[in-house]
Amino acid sequence: MEVWNSYLDGTWGPVITAAIALASALCMVLRSRSSSPIVQGALDLLSMVALNRGRATMKDDDRE
Repeated sequence: MEVWNSYLDGTWGPVITAAIALASALCMVLRSRSSSPIVQGALDLLSMVALNRGRATMKDDDRE
């Protein structure tokens, strides 16, 4: 477990934290639906990276 913690603290921890924070900030201002399937896939991926669950949703997301 110590190897895992030192690896995340030193190398990937800040990168993962920054990616989640950036994705969450983008989800706050972007719409959740698009007519283009490619854009919709990107929006769904962004929502997944942002760990949007429960109350944390995109700007106009009314889906359950």
